[in-house]
Amino acid sequence: MRLKNQNFTLLIPLKDFSETKSRLSSVLDIKSRKKVTLGMLKIVIDAAKKSNADNIVLVGTDNSIKELGEIFDVDTLFPKGDHLAHDMDIAASYIKELGDIPIYIPSD
Repeated sequence: MRLKNQNFTLLIPLKDFSETKSRLSSVLDIKSRKKVTLGMLKIVIDAAKKSNADNIVLVGTDNSIKELGEIFDVDTLFPKGDHLAHDMDIAASYIKELGDIPIYIPSD
């Protein structure tokens, strides 16, 4: 069931790659952790594209997010908050201002 005149926007947060999968840092170098993160992100975005969502947006401040948005053909937001949770709050507020319903989807 869909609400009349409502669009759903999936917000996918993405940490800076220097911080991603930090719990694996004792067994994987940063290049390997980035590769794992990108693989998981691809799985999440592929699943999101199969959903009924109207928009998919990557949220974060890593310099590569814009490029990833182009590669995966999704939108990007760079809220410039104090941390990723704050970025997500800013992004959700922005999406609500546009009249859409924001839905948080973890990238991993």
